Amino acid sequence: MLTTLSSFFVLWWMIDVRLVNGFSFCSGRLEILHNGIWGTVCDDQWDSLNAAVVCRQLDCGNVVESLRVFGQGSGQIWLDEVQCIGIETALQNCASSAWGVHDCGHHEDVGLLCEEVFYPFGLAAGDTNNSASLDGSSSVIQLLSPFLFFGRTYQQIYVNNNGHLTFNQPSVQNVPDHFPSYGSQDIIAGLWTNLDNRQRGVVSYHQYTSGNVLTRATQDINTHFPNLTFTASWVFVATWDKVVYFNTSSETSFQVVLISGSNFSFILMNYGDVAVTGHPVQAGYDAVYSADYFVIPGSNKGNLIPNLRSSSNVNFPGRWAFRVDSGPKSKKDQTGAGQVRSAKQHRAEVKKSTKDKAVISVCFRKINKTVLFT
Repeated sequence: MLTTLSSFFVLWWMIDVRLVNGFSFCSGRLEILHNGIWGTVCDDQWDSLNAAVVCRQLDCGNVVESLRVFGQGSGQIWLDEVQCIGIETALQNCASSAWGVHDCGHHEDVGLLCEEVFYPFGLAAGDTNNSASLDGSSSVIQLLSPFLFFGRTYQQIYVNNNGHLTFNQPSVQNVPDHFPSYGSQDIIAGLWTNLDNRQRGVVSYHQYTSGNVLTRATQDINTHFPNLTFTASWVFVATWDKVVYFNTSSETSFQVVLISGSNFSFILMNYGDVAVTGHPVQAGYDAVYSADYFVIPGSNKGNLIPNLRSSSNVNFPGRWAFRVDSGPKSKKDQTGAGQVRSAKQHRAEVKKSTKDKAVISVCFRKINKTVLFT
């Protein structure tokens, strides 16, 4: 007989769920915490309604695959015969067999993949919106924690409507600099181009010092940079949601996430639907006098930028991850697990690929399985 989980465990607020052995916080084998012990969930009766509850509970958007193999767990199997109706806010509110009662082996452990490459944003996340203005910017944003960017520490930031972040002053520039620009300011370009949020779309931002977003950032960074042991203490999320290009109706969505903890700093660039444009474009980062810079391959070509949704340097479609705390002479782990090489090496590769059209096309070929190019 099925009963609700809360009848078996009064201290329901101590329950938690996680996805492990995946390629991000939002993918992996499902595990649930009970009595201080993590255990797996059996796939009997498991369906997309159950998976939808877990994805929503983790702030990971909708379900891509509700039964995805991410390896077998070990030890305790906590739940079997889980049956959600799909509107529950947490797995513990769904019907199930009693804790630890099952007829499963670990070869039946549930795994799932949620679609959300984006971190939480918008009204539900408590974002602050930029004004709807051509070539506008946020007012100065005082950071709740210092952010280290290639040897320079910043206490403030600006979110510019044209798709880039600056630290010392806002930017109204709608034609991006070509990286390396050898300029006098640090720039983080999610997708720097001529955007117009007056007609449609929202540019917003939020920063966090506690909660699930920090948990997600911690797991993501440790997954993308496996040679590090990292705990996030601060996260800043800037989102350009369905913003159109100037004088067009083509919508584009992307996000830049700054993450820091101890002496480490990272950038995640997350891409949703990105439309073709005839405007000049640029995605990546450029440090003062270009001592450090990176151009996401193809991001400076308006006809190639839709590929950003499927490209990655960390085996996670639509995400590029970078470590940015190190000074010019320290490049180790700068560009994530999928692309651990120096900026100088990358520049040589990009220069070579510009001469060889076949190479650049290989970089952006579609891969139908889970393996992505690096």
